[in-house]
Amino acid sequence: MKSLLPALLSLASPTLLLAQRAPEARGFDLGAVAGIVADAEGTPWAIGADYKAALLPGAIEFVPALGNAVPHNRSFGLRLRTIRRGEVLLHTPTAELPLPHLRGNEFTYARGDVVEHWRVAPRGLEQSFVFATRPAGDGDLVVRSDVLGELQPETLPDGTLRFTDGAVGGVHIGAVTGIDARGERCAGALAIVDHQLELRLPDAFVDRAQFPLVLDPWVSTASLVPTGAGDDGMVRGALRPINNGQFEVWAFTRTFSASDSDVYALSSDYPTPVVAIANTLNVLETLPALGIPDAVPFPAVVAWQEAAQASGPWTVKARTWFPGTAQPGNVATIAAAERPALASNRSGASLLLAYLEPGVGIVARTLTPALFAATAPVAGPANTVATPIGGNTIVAGPRLSDSIATGSAAALIYETNVALTSSSSLTVLALAPNGALLGSAALVIANGSGFDPAIGGDGSHFRAVFTRFGTLRQQNLTWNGTTLTAQPDALLDASGPGKSPSVTWCGDRYLTAWGRATPAAGDDEVVVQASLPDGTVLGATPIQVVPTVAQPNQQNPHVLSGWATGSDARRATVVWSETPVGGGSSRACSRTWLVMQGTAPVNLGGSCLGNSCTSLLPCSYSQGQFVPGNQDFQIRLQYQDQSAPFALLSLNLGGTTTIGCGPCELLPPLVSYVLPNAPGELVFTWPLPFNYAALGFQVEFQWAMFGSTSSPCPLLPNITAYNRVRIVFAE
Repeated sequence: MKSLLPALLSLASPTLLLAQRAPEARGFDLGAVAGIVADAEGTPWAIGADYKAALLPGAIEFVPALGNAVPHNRSFGLRLRTIRRGEVLLHTPTAELPLPHLRGNEFTYARGDVVEHWRVAPRGLEQSFVFATRPAGDGDLVVRSDVLGELQPETLPDGTLRFTDGAVGGVHIGAVTGIDARGERCAGALAIVDHQLELRLPDAFVDRAQFPLVLDPWVSTASLVPTGAGDDGMVRGALRPINNGQFEVWAFTRTFSASDSDVYALSSDYPTPVVAIANTLNVLETLPALGIPDAVPFPAVVAWQEAAQASGPWTVKARTWFPGTAQPGNVATIAAAERPALASNRSGASLLLAYLEPGVGIVARTLTPALFAATAPVAGPANTVATPIGGNTIVAGPRLSDSIATGSAAALIYETNVALTSSSSLTVLALAPNGALLGSAALVIANGSGFDPAIGGDGSHFRAVFTRFGTLRQQNLTWNGTTLTAQPDALLDASGPGKSPSVTWCGDRYLTAWGRATPAAGDDEVVVQASLPDGTVLGATPIQVVPTVAQPNQQNPHVLSGWATGSDARRATVVWSETPVGGGSSRACSRTWLVMQGTAPVNLGGSCLGNSCTSLLPCSYSQGQFVPGNQDFQIRLQYQDQSAPFALLSLNLGGTTTIGCGPCELLPPLVSYVLPNAPGELVFTWPLPFNYAALGFQVEFQWAMFGSTSSPCPLLPNITAYNRVRIVFAE
C-alpha cells in the first residue's frame, strides 16, 4: 500500500479534530493541592487538602476542615516558647515576634541561630527546626511550644499525639525525626509538658550528628469519625481558551465548620498554589458560580454567597481572577441576595448574573469583569424577572444555561412551591444578554417538591433536566425570538431517581451529567450521556460512568463545554465531589470529557455502480484499538468486481466539491492507492501518532476501483466509484 499519510494530515487539518494538549488520562483531585494565599486583611494562610492555617507573627493557627458536624472551628495554635540543650537555654521569646518569610509553598521564622521552617503540603504542614551548628550544652535537644486552643491532647500507641474535641476530630502531630547533614536519621519523642508541646532528640545523636541538623515533625488533620470530615462541595469548572489551546479553571467550597466555609479556585496550567476567592475566618462563603467572558486577557469571574450564619441573611459577592496568577482582584458586593448563577459570554465582555433577592424575587443583570487585577467587577442594572405571589416560594434556582451571546437568549430555570395547593411548578425564562425578560414557559406542575432542575442550550434551543415522580426527565424548548415553546418531557434514566443533574451544549449535541445510586449502600456514581437536540442518544454506551479519582462515592456533578466559553466545543469539563462510602472527607474532583464520539457511517451517495453499495453494504468500516503511541483507524472495502487490480481512496479535505462524470460523483483525486488485502477486499489503515493529541477525526472518503471491465464515466475508462461516506473516528 502506498500511503500519503503525512500529506493528508497536513492538508486535511480542517477535518481533523485535534486536542490542543493531550487528553487527560485521569481525573484531577482538586483538593490535593497546597499553597499559601492571603485573606482580605492580607494575612497569609496555608491551604491544604483538609486544613487551613493562619501564618501569624511568631505562631501558626491550624484549622482542620471538620465540616458541618462541628458548630465552630476547632483551631489549634503553636507558638515557639523555648529551645534548650540540657541546662543551656538556646532561645526564649522576644518582645517583637518575627513575621513569617514566604517563599513558594514554604515559610520560615527567624529564631536567632535557629530557623523555624514550615512546608505546606496537601496532607499537612511539615515543621522543622534547622540548627546550623552544634548547639551549646550537654543533654537532649528539646524544643517546646505553647499549645493554643480548646482541643485536648491524647498520646497514641505509636507515640504520636492527637488533639481533638473528643467527638469529631482535630489535629494530629506526627513522629519527630532528627536528620543530619549525612542523612542519618534518629527517632525523637513527643510529649505534652506543662501545657506545652515538647519535641526531643536524644543527646547521643546530637553529639555525633554532622551539622546542619533538622528536627522534623508533621502537623495534619485528624478525624475521629467518618461523618466528622470536611466537605468540598459545589464544584464548578469551565474551559478557558488561550493561545490556540485551552485549559480548565475550577472553583469549589471547603467547609471547616458549621460557621466557616471558604471558596477556592485553581487552574490546570497553574495547579498550585490554590487561589483564595473568599476565605474570611468564621464566615460562611459558599455556592460558587464561575463564568468566563470573551475578553482579553481572559479573566474568570467567581460569584458566591456569604453570611455570618447558615440562616442568613446572605450577600452575593463577586471578584475577577486571572488564571495563572496567585491573587484575584478586588471584591464587588452585588446585593443582599443568595443563590448566584453565572452564564459565560461567547461574544462579549459581560457575563449574565442571576440570583434570588428575598422580598423581591429573581434578579438578572450583567456582570462585567475587571481587566485589571486590582479592580472589582461591575454589575449592570437589575432586572426583576420572576416575583413569587400569593405566598408562593422559590425553592430551587435560579440556574442559567451555559452562556450568552449577542443576538441570542439565555435560559433561566427555577422551581416554585405553590402554597395554595402544596404543589410545585417548574418555569423557564428566556433572558436577553443584559438580563431583560424576553419570554417564559411553564414546564411541570406536580405534587411535592424537589425537581432539582438544570438547563443548557445554545440560545435558540434549550434542554431542561429535572427529577419527577422518582425518575430523571428531560424536556426540550425552542426560542424563535419572540416565543419560548416547551416540548413534551421524556424519560432520561429509567434506572432510578437521578440526583443533581447538569446539562451543557457542545456545539452539535448535549452532554448531560447526573448522579445515581449504585447497588452498594451509601454509594453514588456520576454518569454522562451525549445526545442530539432531538433526543437521539450518541455512542455505543448510552450512559457512561465517570471514573472515580480518589473515593468511590461521587456526588453533585456539574458539566460545562468549551463551546460555552469560545473554546473547544468537543471538550467538556465534568466536576463533582467524592467521599468514602458511608461518609467522610469530601474531595473536589474534575475530569476532562472528550465529547466527540465515533458515529455510524453516513451515506452521501455518488455511486455509479449498478448493483452494489447503493446502501452502505457491502462496504465495511471499523476502528482499530487504541494503544499507547499509536491509534489505528481502518477503512475497509469489500467489493464484487475482482477483475480490478487496485483502488484509489479519495479523501475530502473539508468543503471540497465533487466532480460529476456521467452518473458518478467523484471526490477530487487526493488519494492513496491501495492493493487488495485479499480477493474482494481492500483495507486502508490510518495510523494516527499519539503525539498528534487527537480527539479523533471526521473524514469523507470514496473508493474508486481501477481496471473494472466497464466504466459509466466517459472521462476515466475502466473506473467505477462507490458511494461517498462520512464517518467520525473517535474514542
